[in-house]
Amino acid sequence: MNKNLLLNAIAIIVSTLNFANAQTAYIPNSASNNVSVININTGTVIATIPTQIYPSGVAVSPDGTKVYIGHSTNGKISEINTATNTVTTVFSGTFGNAKALAISPDGTKLYVTNSSSDFVCIVNTSTYAVIDCKPVGYAPKGVAVNSSGTMAYVANLFGQTVSVLNTSNNTVVATIPVGYGPFDVAVHPNGSKVYVSNDGDSIINIIDAVSNTAIGSINIGSSSLCLTISPDGTKLYVAKYTDNEIDVINTSNNSIIASIPVGAVPYGISLTPDGTRLLVTNSGDNTVSIINTITNTVINTIPVGNTPQGIGKFISTFPTINTSLSETPANNFEALAYPNPSDGQFNLKFPEENIEYFITNILGQEVIRSNSNLKTTAKIQIVEKGMYILHMWTSKGLRIEKIVIK
Repeated sequence: MNKNLLLNAIAIIVSTLNFANAQTAYIPNSASNNVSVININTGTVIATIPTQIYPSGVAVSPDGTKVYIGHSTNGKISEINTATNTVTTVFSGTFGNAKALAISPDGTKLYVTNSSSDFVCIVNTSTYAVIDCKPVGYAPKGVAVNSSGTMAYVANLFGQTVSVLNTSNNTVVATIPVGYGPFDVAVHPNGSKVYVSNDGDSIINIIDAVSNTAIGSINIGSSSLCLTISPDGTKLYVAKYTDNEIDVINTSNNSIIASIPVGAVPYGISLTPDGTRLLVTNSGDNTVSIINTITNTVINTIPVGNTPQGIGKFISTFPTINTSLSETPANNFEALAYPNPSDGQFNLKFPEENIEYFITNILGQEVIRSNSNLKTTAKIQIVEKGMYILHMWTSKGLRIEKIVIK
């Protein structure tokens, strides 16, 4: 094939790919038994993933490559591969009711609340084995792990308490009285405070994470479900489901600085990694609101499945491709990049010598081109994080492969 024609063909292929660059949300639709995948940048649903019955809880691995979905009626957990947007594994343990999920900062442990048996269980994410289950308060709901991974906090809905779990030995080290119907917890990025929403009253409790005592509260005027805190810790976002709005709270003085109208019965709530977009699942009208956190306004409302929930963080930082186009076939010859994803250093393996290749970014701009007299292997380094496309051609044909630098 003429090389210029080949390059033009590749450019066309790359330009037709729709990349969801590190801004992808996974929305559990509890009454539809599926998960809607949203490209946050374009505000569109790019995939709908069938799951087990009644998906509710959600957690994303730190590298963004996996999403865990808790099913609150059969106690199973689905693992989604974010590169392919498919369920790759379904596992179960002594969960009973996997209502809410949280993951450790290193991604090795998944914390699962079981509101039917009043336990929190810890799962090894590599083996899917249950490491331990510990009794907490009555009907545990939301769970969160601090940024250092040393403590986990569980909101006990009918116990009016928050349980504090030491993750080094999985022991409950404190039980803290809070408001009526504690539903969710959010830990300040520096680990100093824990915020607790309450389904049964109109306050947000503030816990000192050093002394494990409640040190104050914020009156927000009505009941709340999920909540989350900005990456810099300056703003707290609270879903007020009876008022159909999100309250924005200044954490330095605990004042409400904005109330943002959203859809009906806002439930789950999650921020993009840079904190500029807030997504809200509206379980009463089957939509997701996208909020610009700089202007505190809704910039998009996206229809999803029935009764979207999402107790936990549901935004992935792993880039996925929204396309049915697979790698260009080249008679199944062996050519690959590994490890993939990588930290910037990876190897290329080819079936023969003198393979020609080049690598482009998602804009189609060339970043690396092969040298002459290339052997069957090559070592490559790319500094900037993101997704790239490897283009290779041999005597047997052309291959296109996605490379992720995390």
